[in-house]
Amino acid sequence: MLALFNEMPAEAKNKKRIIFAEKYEDIFNDSITADKTLVAIRLFDYIEEQKNVNKNLMLSRKGNKNEIYLVYASYWMLYFIGVFASKMPLDLKIANLSQLSSLYPKVKKFIAELIKKEIEIIEKKGDDFSATSFFKSNRPKKIYEDMTSTQINYYLKDA
Repeated sequence: MLALFNEMPAEAKNKKRIIFAEKYEDIFNDSITADKTLVAIRLFDYIEEQKNVNKNLMLSRKGNKNEIYLVYASYWMLYFIGVFASKMPLDLKIANLSQLSSLYPKVKKFIAELIKKEIEIIEKKGDDFSATSFFKSNRPKKIYEDMTSTQINYYLKDA
């Protein structure tokens, strides 16, 4: 809920305590319906399922080892599925679950691009990239916000 509807994926990953503290009223309010709750849960389950498939492929050495970042990116995947859906526009409703889930490959490519941009930035500083640190921070959102609509729409094509 925090990642998808409140646009706070870093906090959803790292500050779960705020769900029942500071953000309780923002999350559990009259606008939250059973449909919204269900779509968030089902999408997150789908993302986790895909993460496990990719992880198992990597462990068997059949997968793309460059996709190890997926282990850390679940909340960001959920967030960007919501972002992409709003740009289409596609309502975040359980009736659209299949269409929302089909955004996963596009979001996966998009996040790979965000990582590429982050690596370019940090290498100029002489630092090393850490997927764990990247997805715990709000850097993915900052890089996204700095992108042009043409750059973003490239990943939406054929959506």
